[in-house]
Order: sequence, then structure tokens, then C-alpha cells
Amino acid sequence: MPTDALLFIDANQYLQLYGLVAGKKLLDFLEEQRAHIFITTQVVDEVIRNKLSCALIFMLDKFKELELSSGVVPDHLFGISDEKMKEFRNSLGEAAKVKTELNRLAADSLTQISRSEDEVSRRLEGLFDKAIWPSTEELRRARDRKERGNPPGKPGDPLGDQITWEQLLGCCKGGNRLWIITKDKDYQTEHKQTVLLNPLLYRDITIACGTAPEVHCFSDLLKGLEHFGKNAGVKADKLPTPAEAEQIKKEQESLPPLGRMTGQHYVLVPETGSYGLSVSHSDVRGVGHSDVRGKATLTVKENENDGIA
Repeated sequence: MPTDALLFIDANQYLQLYGLVAGKKLLDFLEEQRAHIFITTQVVDEVIRNKLSCALIFMLDKFKELELSSGVVPDHLFGISDEKMKEFRNSLGEAAKVKTELNRLAADSLTQISRSEDEVSRRLEGLFDKAIWPSTEELRRARDRKERGNPPGKPGDPLGDQITWEQLLGCCKGGNRLWIITKDKDYQTEHKQTVLLNPLLYRDITIACGTAPEVHCFSDLLKGLEHFGKNAGVKADKLPTPAEAEQIKKEQESLPPLGRMTGQHYVLVPETGSYGLSVSHSDVRGVGHSDVRGKATLTVKENENDGIA
């Protein structure tokens, strides 16, 4: 079905897929819309650069629920019988075994992600292999945009979002209808359920299109994809069903923020010690990775910045 609809998805939206079990349904739809999705090498690099640290944040959040299994039961405070306390301790012992196995699976999963051998990375590869490289002129305009302080992109960050935006403007020539899915405040401002494009960026698109463009902005990946599927005039057989969409929504709401997550030291190491993952985290941004004598060690570094970049 011919259409001039163009869909741009920010890197942080793709990174969510590493924390969603029901995200496979979103991947199905992304694959169906491959021809309409605008993707740059800059966005691909951002996803690959940050996917391991993001997956780690998501896993740490889930592992917090298992911390009780490693604690000591204060029986003198509960005032319960020795028999009942024995039952509790046996239950905690079984939970500890489950946790140990989950630790091993977590380490294996993160290793797969680090090698781009996991399911999400493999499926995104089919989309990312169409990523567009910037031209020399687009790079020049991106540097000029950064030097003038114009969005997108933050003053202290490396050249990045500016490149993608200049490339997107090039693809908008001819009057494309545009869907933008991003939480980045450089791009948009939210009020209640309304997401509005930055006025300077709207002006950029108007100039590129030669007329007032049709632009739809969303900060929620599911809502943005649903709106695109129902209004862009594209084949959309693989949109999530209402039940699947509700499950995705619940999982999205349970995800920890990627920008900042504070807590205590976590150790995700199987009791055998043959292969493990040692993690500590404060304000999360990046991940350091080393392999020593068959052990994988991932350390989350402290950083006060608010976003994954």
C-alpha cells in the first residue's frame, strides 16, 4: 500500500525492548513496518552502545524481589514455634536455589546481549541493517546546529542527535507525514496526554517539506506504534491485540527509569563460582565489562546524569 508515512523512533525506545517480555509483539509490528521506519547509524550505535547496561538495570530491578531469600529470619522477634521456623527456613533454602539458577541464567543472558546473540538484538538487526549514513553536508549542518545551541542534543554531549535530525530533515523533503516517538525533552514537551514537537524543530520540518507538515509525537512506544498502524495508511496486521497491548502497558509501567536508579550492592553469582556476574550500582549510566579466567564481571558506574546517551 503506497504511503508517504515516516516513523522515527528514538534510541531509548528501542532499549525498552530489552526489558519487556511481551515486547516480542512490538518487534513483530516493527518488522512489518520496516519499509516505513527511518533509522540512522547514529541511533543504531546508541542502541548497541547502551543495550547491555539497560538490560542490566532491568535485571537488577527484578532481582530486588529475591533479596529476602538471602536474609536471616529473626525468629526471636516473630514469637513462633521451632517447627514453624524450620518450615520457613526450608522454604528460604528452596528460594535460594531458585535465585542461584536465575543468577546463572542472568549472566548467560547478558553475555548473549554483549555479543548481540540474544533474540531482541537479532530481530532488530533486520531493521538496523537499513540504517542511513550521514553525508558530509549533513555532518556540517549538525555541527553548526550544535554550535548555535539549537535542539536536539545537549550542550555537553557529543555530536549525535543533531546528526540524526539533519538526516531526518533530508528524508522529509516532499511532504512526508511524520510520526516521532521519543521521551527526549530536546524534541518535545508533554502536557497531560498531549506531546508537542519543539517549535524550532517544527519550523525545520516545515522548511524541509515546503509546507505545514503533519507531525504526530508520542513519548510512549506502544501508543505511538498503535497510532501509526491505525492512521498511517499502512498494512498493520501485526499490531498487538487489546489483551497483548494491556500486558505490554503493565510491563512498561513496571520498568525502572533508565536515567537513574539507586540502591545497594547486588551480587549475582552462582554458588559454584564457575561463571558469574558481580554488580554494584548507585546512579546508573554505564557499564564496564571484563572477562577474567572464565568469569564475567559487569560493574555499573556511578553517574549523576539523567539519561542514557
